[in-house]
Amino acid sequence: MCNVFVLGDIHGDFSVIASWIVNNVITNSIIVQVGDFGIGFNNNQAEYLKQLDFVVGSHENILYVVRGNHDNPSCFAENNNTSVSIYGRQGDLDSSDLEYAIRNLKNIQLLPDYTVLDINGEKWLFVGGSISIDRKHRVLGQSYWPEEIFVYDESKISELEGIDRVVTHISPDFCPPVKFGYIVYTFANDDKPLLKELKHERVQITKLFSKLKEKNNLKGWYSGHYHQSSYIYHGSTEFIGLNINEFKQILGKDDGIY
Repeated sequence: MCNVFVLGDIHGDFSVIASWIVNNVITNSIIVQVGDFGIGFNNNQAEYLKQLDFVVGSHENILYVVRGNHDNPSCFAENNNTSVSIYGRQGDLDSSDLEYAIRNLKNIQLLPDYTVLDINGEKWLFVGGSISIDRKHRVLGQSYWPEEIFVYDESKISELEGIDRVVTHISPDFCPPVKFGYIVYTFANDDKPLLKELKHERVQITKLFSKLKEKNNLKGWYSGHYHQSSYIYHGSTEFIGLNINEFKQILGKDDGIY
């Protein structure tokens, strides 16, 4: 049985994972990163990604990643078979090195939405995506992609049974934070649809939870995005919100976190 850890947003700082593995002698483990991995912003990330893949594998670990809002959606495809789309400062497509690096990852998997994996005899469901509140200050095709959003697809979950744990970038609306903070209202000043869309995405991911509960005994749900640590129970499900660069260990079938 592998040790399992969940990790919050890292925003492209791959050294957070490599240093943690080396400094804590993490071996024979699965690391689940909950989005805002920070992948797909420029072609220069290829070398750093290859270095991280080496460190993860050399310690006999596996890293699973879901997409956040600060991830290029084109990097997430079945079996890392990506066709990466990044447009450089001159407006030209510039992604060949990163695309090659992703396709040749051995120990890191960038998971497409609605992936289901068996981890230590439990079924884990992975669904990424969310809205960037600073999207008006980002560049389309370079640092912002409209496809970043969370997409509720009932057809992909209606028949799922035996799901034990769920990983998403955002969390249902009963999880902290339950109200918008000052920074959200600040960005909403020049992005009029933002508040309405943010409310809608929380409603949508809450629908995901409600639908899954119909046929699944959900033990744990792990997310990031809000840059704060949180811990609540909703019914019998344990909800863990992770801060930036925060690791937590998931103990086992009948346990919570360490």
